[in-house]
Amino acid sequence: MGLFARNNAIALTWTPNSCHAVRMSVSGGGCTVSQAWHGTLGREGDSLAELVLNALRALQADDSIFIVAGGNGQGWGMADVRTPNLKNDDLRNALAFELRKQTPLPLDQLRWGYRLLPESDDKADSRKRVRMFFVKNDYWNSWMKAIDGLHHLDAILPAPVALDPVLAGQSLILTDNGGCEYRPGADGRQPMPLSEGGNVTFEQAFPMKNFTPGKLAGLNEAEKLEYVPALVLGTYALTGSVNADAKTLIPLPERFVAHRNIALKALTLCVVIYLIGLCVYTVTGNMSAKAAQIRQIDVAIKQTRAELDELNKLLDPKDQEKAKLIREELLANAPDSPDFPTALLAITEAVQPPMWIAQTLEWKNGAISFQTQGPQKDLDLANRLEYSPYLAEVSERMSTYNQETNNHTQRFELLARFDTPAEEEALRVHQRKEAERQAEERRKNRELAEEDEEEEFDEELEDDEEEIPPTPEGQEEP
Repeated sequence: MGLFARNNAIALTWTPNSCHAVRMSVSGGGCTVSQAWHGTLGREGDSLAELVLNALRALQADDSIFIVAGGNGQGWGMADVRTPNLKNDDLRNALAFELRKQTPLPLDQLRWGYRLLPESDDKADSRKRVRMFFVKNDYWNSWMKAIDGLHHLDAILPAPVALDPVLAGQSLILTDNGGCEYRPGADGRQPMPLSEGGNVTFEQAFPMKNFTPGKLAGLNEAEKLEYVPALVLGTYALTGSVNADAKTLIPLPERFVAHRNIALKALTLCVVIYLIGLCVYTVTGNMSAKAAQIRQIDVAIKQTRAELDELNKLLDPKDQEKAKLIREELLANAPDSPDFPTALLAITEAVQPPMWIAQTLEWKNGAISFQTQGPQKDLDLANRLEYSPYLAEVSERMSTYNQETNNHTQRFELLARFDTPAEEEALRVHQRKEAERQAEERRKNRELAEEDEEEEFDEELEDDEEEIPPTPEGQEEP
């Protein structure tokens, strides 16, 4: 993921008698200074607040652009610490206790906040890297006076506090108040005073990669160095850290809070309210319809119960007793096996021509025996009898052939009994297979018929060719 989260941002810093501001933009993975402004008291304004307003007008600031500000000079401090992985509320309480070690001033004389820095490369270290910074109340009040005319501001903090991810792993040099180098180390940024007489170049003070001076290219080294704090804050404003740090930095007064995309937010709010109203209306309508339907059902139930009560009153208790006796008698006398006519009908349907039932069909308490005769033996008769829902335990006891009469005789014994669930399932499987077999036979018959038709058609073509007489030699065909 890249360092930058937006394309344009404005940063401004001030001293007691001057103001520096830059408008920075992102292009091709790097950042550049698209506009720059510098003003001093007495020339571009009579107060710091007027200088700040003039700077924003010169840089063409609008409601959509991110703006970060910071005061240069003394009156503030910062410290990098490591804390356990705590929740936000617990972390702030722990940092308030740590702040007492960093400054002798009581907390009621300070304004303080913190930034959560990017995690270290050491995966075994689960502690958080936190940068605390604090400002004395009188300095904070002077900062508020300097930005009093702004209509929105995203953050206000000293430039060194914005380091990491800006200039991650690199030093920052500020030349004001004698000069100071903010050097990265194992315990965080350590401010180191510059040695006297040392010359610092712009590239040494702000050694950022993929940075082009843009509008600052024509200035001398001293003038460029004065813009370094604004460049740090401008690069910080281009990153996504501004949004993440908004909840932990020193809170700004409500009048400075940015209110962007008001029209779009209002339209979104109206759409949400409309959708909520539509959902409420739809749910209410459905609930009303359901309630009306339930009321109709309740009325119908009550009416039916009333009619049943009236009918029960009309019934004679003696009739109710007779109906109960008849119902019990019917249940007690329900047949548990098929009767003789039912079994005889099932046998008659199973015996198919040219076979017929010969001699005597015997019935004895559901046990049946009979013989069949015919010009050929029916090999599937036993299966058809078994598949009947009223016959079971079919066995073929005898099978003979008489050459004089050319008749086959078969003798069967079976029971009249209702099929069990397993037998009913077997019957369904048999019927399905029989239907498939018949469909296959019909398909083969159709194919044979089509082949016969093709052969007849080919024969007719051959006959027609033989009847055409040959054309005499030397004579053209008509």
